[in-house]
Amino acid sequence: KKDWKVDMLGGLYVNAGKIHTKLGNYELAIAYFQKAIQSGIGFEDWIDVSDGANGLGNIYLSLNKFDSAKKYFYMAVDAGMNLLSTLELPSAPILNFPVISPPIVSLELYYGYTQFESKTLTNKNSNIHLYP
Repeated sequence: KKDWKVDMLGGLYVNAGKIHTKLGNYELAIAYFQKAIQSGIGFEDWIDVSDGANGLGNIYLSLNKFDSAKKYFYMAVDAGMNLLSTLELPSAPILNFPVISPPIVSLELYYGYTQFESKTLTNKNSNIHLYP
């Protein structure tokens, strides 16, 4: 059984990363998001891993570091798939997507994303904004 104080640690790191991102303190934000990822992996808390990776992806996207952004967005999706694999979902088909063995997920294959453009991932049919 996890100690709730330790379990909250990753979420606190994520929140600190978000605050420093809003303040433009990217170096501190990156450090906090990395701590959230490490904590999440250590405790198998895939929400913290996903939130930390998504935060890093958004920072690197805003800095036009597209390869780094892509790496962390992939990590966020993988963590989400790990989380889904731990849930006991009802037998009714609520989620409408093909079964993919976690944690290997490719955004290009799965969602049809083709390229990064500024702060937007371009989909074949629409633009999906990842960062306000």
